[in-house]
Amino acid sequence: MPKLGLSVLLALVCAALAGPPPVAFSAGNPDAPTLEGRAILPADATAAAPFPGVPNADPVSAAGATQPVGGFSALLDAAGRNTFWAMPDNGFGSKANSRSFLLRVYRVRADFETRRRGGSGKVEILDAITLRDPEDMVPFPIVLETTGDRLLTGADFDVESMRVAPDGSLWFGEEFGPFLVHTDATGKVLEAPIPTPGVKSPDFPATGIAEPVAGPANLARSNGFEGMALSEDGRKLYPVLKGPVTGDDQRNRPCSSSTSRRGSTRRSSAATAWPTPAISSPT
Repeated sequence: MPKLGLSVLLALVCAALAGPPPVAFSAGNPDAPTLEGRAILPADATAAAPFPGVPNADPVSAAGATQPVGGFSALLDAAGRNTFWAMPDNGFGSKANSRSFLLRVYRVRADFETRRRGGSGKVEILDAITLRDPEDMVPFPIVLETTGDRLLTGADFDVESMRVAPDGSLWFGEEFGPFLVHTDATGKVLEAPIPTPGVKSPDFPATGIAEPVAGPANLARSNGFEGMALSEDGRKLYPVLKGPVTGDDQRNRPCSSSTSRRGSTRRSSAATAWPTPAISSPT
């Protein structure tokens, strides 16, 4: 099945945000979207890990350990036919119960099942990138704070969106801050997580980093950067909050426009009007 280019994906997102769907979903409409093929990764799929991924458990090294792959919150093109970068979120559903779930991006290949050519309909996991902070760029305590690799877990960040920059580095939108997290192509954190100006989640770290807002959180839990677009020239990121900030119109979602370079990041914020009913997840 042919892959959609970035510009096409962004066009589809913008069309969804701009107004009602232009095409009616009906069998009699030749322009209606149709399923070309499908491939499924079993819900119980696992991958090798240095410690078992278990809800409500701390990481404990064990030979032959595995962790659940989990559901994918982001899916991006990778090199090779029907090959993708697939990113699960923080694991077991909350900061409190995901301390042993590693934050990863899997490289997967889909053998799409189609009417014309058949196909197995299976998804193969080729390898994975594990997010880590060996150079202590994250200023607040993490679960594996005192280890050499400082692997990141679902109690450190709740990654929901991902983009690959022109230089090959990776950008993640997450929900605990909400933060933007910047890593190299191998998953190593390159700079301190970037907080969102004027926005704070109940899961914002208690120590180690200045709060963007004094006092209580003004964004509900699990309402951070659910979706994120990348400009066609690769210079700007457009992360969008899943939910409204306290005091905002319920139909609006703050959208941060970020121009980033290694060691220097400029940010500006704008409100993006969403149609009614609001779409909660553009990815």
